[in-house]
Amino acid sequence: MKQKEVLVHFKDIAERLSCKVIFDKFDGRGGHCIAKGMEYIIINRRLPNVEQVEVFSQALRRLPIENLYILPRVRKYIETD
Repeated sequence: MKQKEVLVHFKDIAERLSCKVIFDKFDGRGGHCIAKGMEYIIINRRLPNVEQVEVFSQALRRLPIENLYILPRVRKYIETD
């Protein structure tokens, strides 16, 4: 599975959990945060796709994904990174 496809699946997972996903340019890599009671995953879009997947998977591990159906080939990115 291509990294771009994984990112699309990750965005879907986050949105199912009411977590807003933002891809933007900034210093740093990004990650999961909570601001004003809302959950966000912020990803630096200047990073290569492989690094975006790494940051996104680390952020998703902080969310309650255990009861969500996630394609096995997508789940492996979250569990093995």
